[in-house]
Amino acid sequence: MKVVILCTNGYVDSPGRAQQVCVYEVDGGTYKLAETYANPALFIQRPANLSANVPLRRGVRALKAILDKGADALVLREFGEYEFRLAKGKAKLYAFDGLAEQAISMIAQGALQEVTAPTEVGGGPRGMGRGGGRGRGMGMGMGGRGPYWGQGD
Repeated sequence: MKVVILCTNGYVDSPGRAQQVCVYEVDGGTYKLAETYANPALFIQRPANLSANVPLRRGVRALKAILDKGADALVLREFGEYEFRLAKGKAKLYAFDGLAEQAISMIAQGALQEVTAPTEVGGGPRGMGRGGGRGRGMGMGMGGRGPYWGQGD
């Protein structure tokens, strides 16, 4: 089975940010690294006629290029809605947050669950993922002034 993992410094990453594409061959309970190459997303440039307000979707475009090369399984840190829709039905999908070596080992052992829906947390504008809160910390005891601040004891 040909398993593709997008990774940065040995950790599973997202298709728009990963530095490398690592291709593994899995046979039974064993695996070996067959190929690595630079993530195609790193080379996608904004066309001059495209407004800065229009998202490039580098990850989706890179993912399409990777899937076109053929993969039986794909491992990402998380699957957003676009990535999930693009890859669903073309390969087995796995989400893993950790070392690529751990992910491929778990796949070889049959211990990693397949993804059946998008896994990305958040979904707001860039920089507002994972909860989407503003982190202002204005509650009592968190640097905010309570209702009786400054009054004598």
